[in-house]
Amino acid sequence: MTTAEIGNIVKEFENDFNVRLSIMHGKRIIYDGKTKVGTSVVVVMPASKIYGKGNGWVDFTKIQIDIFKQHKIAIAAFRLSDGLTYYVDMQSLYPLLTQQNMMENDREGEHWKLDVWPNRIVIRNGGETLYVKPNDKQFISQLVYSKSV
Repeated sequence: MTTAEIGNIVKEFENDFNVRLSIMHGKRIIYDGKTKVGTSVVVVMPASKIYGKGNGWVDFTKIQIDIFKQHKIAIAAFRLSDGLTYYVDMQSLYPLLTQQNMMENDREGEHWKLDVWPNRIVIRNGGETLYVKPNDKQFISQLVYSKSV
């Protein structure tokens, strides 16, 4: 299997949720747009291979999180090499991204490492966990339409 293509996810947002997304200037995996009534939306689509223990992992930098928080609706689509995509409302993830489990190095600066397992996302350096289901997009309709009214 292969990782879901960003273009296909963007098309899904347009077709399924009536949200037009455009790539953010200078960003490769971050797209933003508006709902039909003008509510701001950002979608980040990081990819990871599946490692020997059965998980993928991604980094979120503090700068990225600050960008996401500027939008009314923020969604992460974690694309894994087994072909599954895990969609997450960032409002559910923000409380798990604490100062205590933040890492820092010269390459990424301040950032968090997230392990993506088949049924959960675990924040390294603290073990905070968010339970997820693969390819589950039901919540997106609720976000798009409830915050658009």
